[in-house]
Amino acid sequence: MENQPRCQKCNEELELGMKICPICQTPTVNTCQKCAKELKPNWVKCPWCETPVKQEPQAIKCQHCGEDLEPGMVICPTCKRRRDGQQNGAGKPGSPPPAPNGDVPFQMPMTWIEAGSFTMGQHDIDGASPPHQVTITKGFYMGVHAVTQEQYLKVMGENPSHFTDSPTPGEEQAKRPVEDVNWYHAMAFCNRLSILQGLAPAYGVKGVSNADADAWLHSRVPDEDSDIWNAVTADWNAAGYRLPTEAEWEYAARAGTATQWSFGDTEDFIRDYVWHRGNSGEQTHQVGLKKPNAWGLYDMHGNVWEYCWDWFGEYTVNAEIDPRGEVVSDYYLRVMRGGSWFSQSVNTRSAYRFSSNLADPVYFLGFRVVRP
Repeated sequence: MENQPRCQKCNEELELGMKICPICQTPTVNTCQKCAKELKPNWVKCPWCETPVKQEPQAIKCQHCGEDLEPGMVICPTCKRRRDGQQNGAGKPGSPPPAPNGDVPFQMPMTWIEAGSFTMGQHDIDGASPPHQVTITKGFYMGVHAVTQEQYLKVMGENPSHFTDSPTPGEEQAKRPVEDVNWYHAMAFCNRLSILQGLAPAYGVKGVSNADADAWLHSRVPDEDSDIWNAVTADWNAAGYRLPTEAEWEYAARAGTATQWSFGDTEDFIRDYVWHRGNSGEQTHQVGLKKPNAWGLYDMHGNVWEYCWDWFGEYTVNAEIDPRGEVVSDYYLRVMRGGSWFSQSVNTRSAYRFSSNLADPVYFLGFRVVRP
């Protein structure tokens, strides 16, 4: 509304006649320091004596934890929550997440994915039928590419990858995707990076401290089936990193399309977007060399398969909202998506899905991360 009065301290809109701001409790009646006349909110000069009105800094307290916020601050540095009450992350399409605090080994390249709906699955792909409507109700940040070997090394203390030398000429070895990791390693990477960056970890494992980053080092992660680690729980409201759900992964891979790949229904342009068995030279490649999809995500098709959160299960025709897979798989298999350098090209399609044992590392399997 034009000429709507506002609090001089926190800039909150005020109803006419309000004497105290309901947000920051600042008195709304102001007087001129020279002539003592009553001034209206937002007046910058006294109309009687023309004395400039002292402007108070627009600092407020976080409504969640009480921390003082500097002018223009959107994310509370203490509790990592937004001033509007939403969890850290409500960005714009293509925007990176706010820089985290803490002992940050690097800034994870990510982009904002808007909430929306799409048709998940494909009728002519075994295991991906029937197609069904899925709604993603909350936007999220997603890594623009799979986690690289240099990123994994900095966070987890070692690089377990199979392809650690002889990159294709012109490519950077350290920027090849990490692989030969199991699902536990991928989940532990998310928690350790979250702790290092001062974010609330998304995952909980009985007996493993979320206050101790070193508890999630690569060397402390099981390399064989673990009932304790299989019972991991997820806090979907945590501000930290996590693996995408299978639905989030396909939604992001499609990038608004309903075609076989994000770039179309035929393989005419596959060489521009996908590393697969026909062009990979039987090895991984530096991330981000192929063209991205329409939402700025690289290598969603090919290079390495990518772990998702979900236990592997069958689809139904029922529409779903924010699906997170089976409660548990009969065979302890987690979903993996996207295909790899070792895959036939048809197995890199957006809807194609496969599964892996949680404890089995494979040299064509990696992961990328998301966060709210």
